[in-house]
Amino acid sequence: MLIKHCMQSKVVSISPDTSLLKCKSLFREYGVSRLPVVDTDNYVVGIISNTDIKEFSPQNTTGLEVLELLDMLAETPAKQIMVVKPKTININNTVENAALLMEEYSVGCLPVVDDDEKLAGIITDWDVFKMFINITGTREQGIQMSFVLEHKPGTLRAKLDKLKEYGARIITVLSNVTDDGMRDVTLRFRAPDAASEAKLIEELSADGSVVYWGRGDEIHMMNDK
Repeated sequence: MLIKHCMQSKVVSISPDTSLLKCKSLFREYGVSRLPVVDTDNYVVGIISNTDIKEFSPQNTTGLEVLELLDMLAETPAKQIMVVKPKTININNTVENAALLMEEYSVGCLPVVDDDEKLAGIITDWDVFKMFINITGTREQGIQMSFVLEHKPGTLRAKLDKLKEYGARIITVLSNVTDDGMRDVTLRFRAPDAASEAKLIEELSADGSVVYWGRGDEIHMMNDK
């Protein structure tokens, strides 16, 4: 899935000279925890988070110290504590690659830029999480079955042919090659009627490759693979 289809395009950004006090106000107003920092031409020059400001601020302040803290935040620009030249990603890249970058750099978001390297949006770990729910088809009603198959041509085709035989509609197919060279496959499908559903579960499970099958929160373990 492309980043442009699931990123937040209405992103709140600031200039390097925006005060930390203004940043805190924007965090509250827009319900965000990170702000991209851009120059006058909308190029990303940094990023600042609510955590950055908390770490910068003294802890356990008294009443008088709170006033001093507010003055300090009002006088300190974002450029003093922001992360300079953060990792960005192109709007036409994929969400999967965005997730890999977030993991590699241990960050919770990436500013998204267009082909001119100008800010176009932002993608967060929460956006990736929501995308994961969508591509797994979790919100769809139907049967979910997980298999461990040999990683060779034809093993998955046999399962798909069985679904076709009973007129089942495939919702999602997820596949992963494991360290031992086997293939983890999860199918989510909807059978045309209860009788076909029961027969499919029975026949797909006959060769012992099924790890579990389920419907919603109802999960049935089949073996210990």
